[in-house]
Amino acid sequence: MTTHHTKVLILGSGPAGCTAAIYAARANLAPILVAGLQPGGQLTITNDVENFPGFAAAVQGPWLMEQMQAQAEHVGTRFLHDTIVSVDLSKRPFTAVGDSGDLYTGDTLVICTGASARWLGLPSEQQYQGFGVSACATCDGFFFRGKKVAVVGGGNTAVEEVLGDQPAGVTGLRIRNVKTGADSELAVDGLFIAIGHTPNTGLFKGQLEMDEEGYIITRPGTTNTSVPGVFAAGDVQDKIYRQAVTAAGTGCMSALEADRFLAHHGQIAAVAAQ
Repeated sequence: MTTHHTKVLILGSGPAGCTAAIYAARANLAPILVAGLQPGGQLTITNDVENFPGFAAAVQGPWLMEQMQAQAEHVGTRFLHDTIVSVDLSKRPFTAVGDSGDLYTGDTLVICTGASARWLGLPSEQQYQGFGVSACATCDGFFFRGKKVAVVGGGNTAVEEVLGDQPAGVTGLRIRNVKTGADSELAVDGLFIAIGHTPNTGLFKGQLEMDEEGYIITRPGTTNTSVPGVFAAGDVQDKIYRQAVTAAGTGCMSALEADRFLAHHGQIAAVAAQ
């Protein structure tokens, strides 16, 4: 077993985690980022990304995350590929145990473990993810403009987006009337799954204040959680916007707030001396 200590421990490697790492590293805090079960987050299963600022043409989600990681490493972040299986937030430094058996300790902790879209569980659904099947109308609705789509789910998530151009893939759905049992086919160019998301917060239950859906509660206008020195950024605490750019924004906030927390506790000078 190896112990890794840092002033800023970041869990999760999506836009929130990478942005937190960039800002913490540029503040000379030498952060450690533990990549988690899905390095790069949900963007790694996203093909064309057209709504992230700075790119005139669509970019590939995996490429975008590779660039964020490279930038974070370039400015001094240490990336470790491990999956955290338990945490102890009862005292500082906070501790996290990896699936590898390694121990990670941090004077501050930034939680960027994200949320996972809920799917129907169909093999064909997995086959066509990124090729007409999506769980994010805000992200992908533009591609289906002028096309016919189907939405599974209800509420605001299901009805608030303009649809756009079709990526090749989905041509229709086979549906069953649950009252009569009759099967029929529906010709559509895309399918949006709108049955919600599940925040990846199981590790923190009983240690951090959460809402009824399991999202970490942060103080309004901040990324501060109910435990001083623990911050949450991205989809793990945002059930409204759930965009890469908003995740990156809160990732920035979390690093700045971690920096201020360490300064308030007289720990910044120790970093500069290392």
